[in-house]
Amino acid sequence: MRVTSMTWILFQIICMVVLTGAMSPANAATPLNSSNWEGTDGNRFWQIWSSGDYYLDTVGDVFSTNAVTAIRIRASNVTLDGRGKTITGSGPPPTPQPSSDHIGVQVNAGPQVSNVQIKNLNVEKKFYGILLEWITQGGVQNCNTSGNHYGITLWAADFLTLTGNTANNNIASGIVLDGNDSSTIDCVNHDNTLTSNTTNNNGETGITLWLESPNNTLTNNIANNNGDKGISLLGDATLPHLKSPENNTLSGNTANNNPVGMYLGYNANSNVIKENTINDSRDNGIWLWSANNNTIYNNYFNNAIMNARLTGNNTGNQWNISQTSGTNIAGGPFLGGNFWGTPSGTGFSQITADDNGDGICNSAYTVASGNVDALPLHAYSAGPTLYVNQSDGACGGNSPCYTSIQGAINAAPTGANIWIAQGLYNENYTLNRAVALTLVGCWNSSFSVQTPYTTIIKPPQISSGSMSFLNLIIRP
Repeated sequence: MRVTSMTWILFQIICMVVLTGAMSPANAATPLNSSNWEGTDGNRFWQIWSSGDYYLDTVGDVFSTNAVTAIRIRASNVTLDGRGKTITGSGPPPTPQPSSDHIGVQVNAGPQVSNVQIKNLNVEKKFYGILLEWITQGGVQNCNTSGNHYGITLWAADFLTLTGNTANNNIASGIVLDGNDSSTIDCVNHDNTLTSNTTNNNGETGITLWLESPNNTLTNNIANNNGDKGISLLGDATLPHLKSPENNTLSGNTANNNPVGMYLGYNANSNVIKENTINDSRDNGIWLWSANNNTIYNNYFNNAIMNARLTGNNTGNQWNISQTSGTNIAGGPFLGGNFWGTPSGTGFSQITADDNGDGICNSAYTVASGNVDALPLHAYSAGPTLYVNQSDGACGGNSPCYTSIQGAINAAPTGANIWIAQGLYNENYTLNRAVALTLVGCWNSSFSVQTPYTTIIKPPQISSGSMSFLNLIIRP
């Protein structure tokens, strides 16, 4: 009996060891190294045919190869981790070279693949740093594809996320969504997200959306000091049978010190351009060439020669939204149109008055014939804040503090904000000075949190100056 028990225990231990040993490799990432590469010395490469996790495991931090493609991924559900290593070649070729140094990493299985992730990899001195073709879902994260002809290129790609990548100093462009110029192949790049990528000092363009590239989102990218354009949405008049980039959203991007900051060319229609900063362009900040029905608002244009250039037929473009409460890109309290400045301080937004202090210029700005910014932003400098609490003479430790609205109005300079604590204020108050004030209500006693519909005041009596009201209920 005792021997039987020991035998059973030993059998269990053996089974556990065998199962553990069998399960571990299935969960482990596969190294890409000399044990599984192909090709000859100087032309080594890998091909990934099966789903799974892979990582670059070469000797040293730099792997040099002149192979046509250093790594080709031919399967779905693949993660490739470069672990900070660099793939390099003999130099970025000026034209595609099908015999050597063509591609660093290529995703192309013939049929479409899905869910391929490439991360933590550096690629240099190739024609294409990273090329993703016929792919849905997945993306590229934290890769550096500088010093190639093209940094990262998408072709027939959708639902990819490109984030935290650097694509600088490439001969042509940093990141390209490349539509097809063929009338027989349907190539569409759609619903991709480009976030927090840096694309500086490229020979042509930082980021390009070429031909049929709809419904993409570009957010918080940097595209400075490029040779031609910072960000370009580009159709082609010589290929009228093909669609152009449409229904894309570009927000929070920075495109400084380019000849053209942002370009919408030939039927780049129905895009939303908002909250972008475009400064110090050598030719013009934004250029529309036969681009229609775009919504362009809350952008900061500050360029010496020309903030906006329009050529061809540009119809249906909206250069502002309705005046809406919220901090605009120039620091004012309302959203509306765009900021139009120059480095010398003579731009429309800098020299046009804002009498009521709402951060919107008194008059509209004509961008070009048929293109008007009805609510151009003013060069806003927030005035001081004065505090009012009728039941607390200390205003929760904030100063200057007043127990009446009239007391704050009497002391406020033009541009001031008067914050009013919660409560019912029955006092009558007047403004008879040529100042612009903003009254803001619904504050708690410490003036740290606003609760809607909690501050009620009477209507003002104004014989001179102006007042704006935010988060206040006004009752006779």
